[in-house]
Amino acid sequence: ALGSCSTVVQPISCVHMPAPRQALLALASAAVASARLAIEPIRPPDKRLSFGAVVRGLSLRAPLSEAELAELDTALSEHGLLLLESAAPPDLEPRAFSDLVRRLNPGAETVWRDQRTNPWERHKAEHLGPAGTFQLPTCPEVLVLGKGEYRDHFGLTCSLGGARRAYGSNGSQVIGGGKLQWHIDGAFWKAPASRASGLPCGVVGMRCVEAPSPPRECEADYGDGATLSCAAGSTAFCSGAVAFELLTEQEQDTALRTTVVYAAHPFKRFAGCGMTRDGLRCVGGVEVECTIGDNERSGQLRLPLVWRHPTSGRRALMPHTRCLEAVEIASSDGAAPPAVLGTEEARSWLHALTRRAVAPPLVLPLAWRAGDCALWDNRAVWHSATGGLAEQESGGGCTWSLASSRGHLGPSRVISGHLDS
Repeated sequence: ALGSCSTVVQPISCVHMPAPRQALLALASAAVASARLAIEPIRPPDKRLSFGAVVRGLSLRAPLSEAELAELDTALSEHGLLLLESAAPPDLEPRAFSDLVRRLNPGAETVWRDQRTNPWERHKAEHLGPAGTFQLPTCPEVLVLGKGEYRDHFGLTCSLGGARRAYGSNGSQVIGGGKLQWHIDGAFWKAPASRASGLPCGVVGMRCVEAPSPPRECEADYGDGATLSCAAGSTAFCSGAVAFELLTEQEQDTALRTTVVYAAHPFKRFAGCGMTRDGLRCVGGVEVECTIGDNERSGQLRLPLVWRHPTSGRRALMPHTRCLEAVEIASSDGAAPPAVLGTEEARSWLHALTRRAVAPPLVLPLAWRAGDCALWDNRAVWHSATGGLAEQESGGGCTWSLASSRGHLGPSRVISGHLDS
């Protein structure tokens, strides 16, 4: 039984493998008519959304049929985010949902947030306070995180969140202590001697076991006159594809020629940095950075700023602004050396490009309800925790995540970061 936690989610992040996914899509064309899923776009009247859909009539009590799996895969490519309404009852074993996401990401091998092998997860546990994240004994690929008390939750008893220095106060669940931190899931660093590539994940999922009761609204003040209203403990989503489409023609041209250089051990290096109130720009210079050892300086990733979706072909603006060290902008004719923006200049430039995409009417805050699950495409959608839980409230969750072993599609070519799986 779950202790005092009132929100439990199970985020699951996995890898995209092109060939098996093509097989899933082929199945979709042949079998979609036999699937019985009701899929409806999410379009609240106070929003201007072009992504997201709710799926009704799906139960994870039994494994999905191949037709249902193919339909979900196709819907993910089309909508970017799927809310599986009442698909996972609270007593459902964690592995039932993790198996679904694994099937959507065939070929995944390494666990991204494995505390046994991931240097950042070990650093958090050893240096950022006693609370935070734990793995389920009965399902070690699941990482438990959040705020509150667990009592024999699938074999785990622990205290989550709240005491960790990096989270600050006021119910924050993001590094830096703010309410928002827009990001895409991934390590963004190939740790030395690790077989994991460090590349961003593919499909990501969350499962809610218990939700805050009674539900209540909270606000995230962007600090520039905009305010996002959401339910306490919700997860907010926005579209990287919309972010690219909101750019001017000249900005798009520049973005298509831009490579993001990610720092070595980025989460450790920038752990002391805050975030702007809109959750988009890391704040803090070398004076608050953590020291990176000489044995941790290799394995940096270089990824395109704009990713092209392998199925839809749609372009998306996909930076992880907390992890970057620099950006390189190739000349339009390719003859001159690339222009290099250092850390602070790159942060400011990307802040200007990304801010319009998180305007409150373009953001979907997903209010969790017991039994609901969500799946989203980590190659086209950004997300953020919103916090907002009062001191006496609690909220927890679990993550099961696999690192990608393949590169992501840039504007016109595959970028692998020169990494092997």
